[in-house]
Amino acid sequence: KSTKQAEMLQQQIQLLQAQIQQLEALKMQQEKAEQKSQKQEAEVVVDASQETTENTVGANLDTYS
Repeated sequence: KSTKQAEMLQQQIQLLQAQIQQLEALKMQQEKAEQKSQKQEAEVVVDASQETTENTVGANLDTYS
């Protein structure tokens, strides 16, 4: 069972790493954006993604602990 848990956690880590890469890409786009409106839109997307990620991690940790 512990092996199964380890595999599940490894999958979650890989998913989170992919999400982090997406957030970093968004952040770079945001920094390149010259217009304030574009920056504000990017910030909203990043905030929403981070919140989703945190909720996912929290739920997964609850499941495995």
